[in-house]
Amino acid sequence: MRELAHLGLLGLAIVLTTDMRPTIASTLGLSGFALGLATMSFALAIVAVPLLALRNAQRREVRKAIRKRLVEAGIAVCLSCGYDLRGQTAPRCPECGTPFDQSLLCPIDEAPSPGDTPPPASREA
Repeated sequence: MRELAHLGLLGLAIVLTTDMRPTIASTLGLSGFALGLATMSFALAIVAVPLLALRNAQRREVRKAIRKRLVEAGIAVCLSCGYDLRGQTAPRCPECGTPFDQSLLCPIDEAPSPGDTPPPASREA
């Protein structure tokens, strides 16, 4: 379904850029195949730029949610850039400079590693 919506957007962009063909031809001095190629490039740009911006925004939100879960699990990471804050002495991220809550800091020996898993629970029959 998503691909169908993208094709619809591309079709709309092609229709819109078809009206721009004379402007593209006079501005860039193109004709024939080169003009068609330039028109298609403009159509793709009209569709691709907003879609890529939306995808980037979604990724940013996912990364932020993952960082929040790590902090909730007791793993100190910067919420802005994801830098591992274990062993830091100052409440400021050394990577991006964002201040963070001093309570996230704990001695390096006590800090859980991102790959650590809790020991399996013993089964009693």
